[in-house]
Amino acid sequence: MGGGGHVIIRSVVKDQLNDPLVHGMLPTELRTPVDAVLAKDIADWTHVDCLVAGAAVTWALCNL
Repeated sequence: MGGGGHVIIRSVVKDQLNDPLVHGMLPTELRTPVDAVLAKDIADWTHVDCLVAGAAVTWALCNL
C-alpha cells in the first residue's frame, strides 16, 4: 500500500473548493455534485468523489 499523501492532497482540494470565491464561481452543474463530496469526511471519499473534486479543481484552475 502507498503512503498517506492522498489525505494531504484531498485536504487541500477540500479547502480550495470550500473557499467562497472559488465555490461561488463554479458552474451549477459542478457545484451540486461538489457539495455532496464536500459534505463528506475526506477519508470517506470514493473514487468517484475524487473524480468530481478533480473536475471542479481543474475547472477552477482553467477559468478563475
